[in-house]
Amino acid sequence: MSILFSVKVLSYYNAIIMSNEELITLANKIDTGTANTQEILLYIAVCESFQQKQVSLEEIDSEILNMKEAGLKKFWAHQKTDNIKIRLKWLPLAVAAVAALVILGVSLFFYSSQGNKVGQISKVIPEITPGKNIATLTLGNGKTILLSEIKTGLVVNPNELRYNDGTKISMPDREKELSRHIEEIEWLTASTPRGGTYQVILSDGTRVWLNADSKLLFPSKFVGNNRIVTLIGEGYFEVTHNKAKPFKVRTARQELEVLGTEFNVNAYADEMSTKTTLITGSVKVNNNIFLQPGEQAMSDRGVLSVSRADVEEVVAWKNGFFVFKDSNLMAVMRQLSRWYDLDVHFEGPVPNETFNGKVYRNMNLNDVLEVLSFSKVKFDITGRRMTIYP
Repeated sequence: MSILFSVKVLSYYNAIIMSNEELITLANKIDTGTANTQEILLYIAVCESFQQKQVSLEEIDSEILNMKEAGLKKFWAHQKTDNIKIRLKWLPLAVAAVAALVILGVSLFFYSSQGNKVGQISKVIPEITPGKNIATLTLGNGKTILLSEIKTGLVVNPNELRYNDGTKISMPDREKELSRHIEEIEWLTASTPRGGTYQVILSDGTRVWLNADSKLLFPSKFVGNNRIVTLIGEGYFEVTHNKAKPFKVRTARQELEVLGTEFNVNAYADEMSTKTTLITGSVKVNNNIFLQPGEQAMSDRGVLSVSRADVEEVVAWKNGFFVFKDSNLMAVMRQLSRWYDLDVHFEGPVPNETFNGKVYRNMNLNDVLEVLSFSKVKFDITGRRMTIYP
């Protein structure tokens, strides 16, 4: 297994010439935390230049961060020319590079592959930003409210709708109509598009985090002996305890019943199975199987099975990460396509690759795909259409 970075691979830089002004600019950006991925790599390259002269990592950081104040005098004491020519060699650099990336908080991505061909990108990868807080709320009469992108969640109160910071949700010229829809107890639908996520706090206090391309159907108020919602897509639930009113989640393949607990449900239509993973408490699946914390119920082609789950991998999306553990390429791309709103096509057989690692979901698509491009995966991308080749 080799280590790849979610920035440009070090071997890309065979020899780089940098002037005094460029080095000072780089030092300023590193110092202020405004450096982009390529500039961070250059910082690592400068570290490697010092390492070749047996300077410690601590001294390297001190050298770089003090360049602008010292006028590069200490820096140039290690050089014999007016420009620095940085030659990168992977093995001597590995330890210092990893340490520098950890210091700078850059994600590491570990990759394992069975392929033999070196992958290449035929086109420049466009800058596609990650998903964000985007959702709509559809009322019982079919009218839709576009929820604010600068807010993170919706709160359903008995007589009104608010954001989770307390701001009231309004419909200009239709305030009475909106209040009537909430007060009359009707079904509402919270929807996130591809590239969207949002939190919904139901009238009983239950919290639901919706992943991209998901829908939650729920009543404006819970009445009767049950609290019933329907999920399409993926959601993480923190259910408010109420022994007298069990909470039920319905999906296309499963029905769950809980009293008060935390669990994740993955019920996307394009996944081969529906998976419910219990974090805390207890869940009854399809009225006959009880899950214990850390267990996962999987419904696949009419067969329900229970196994231990990798909880970190399951709930990574809620915590702001992609976590891949021996994930095949199709599974990886299904997650990326939803979050980055990609249209993914495979030309011919799907490459037999597996991926292991942890990547921030707030990274731009090109930074994530750079990992794939050096993982022996051949692809190109035009607009939001990505084509992967054998």
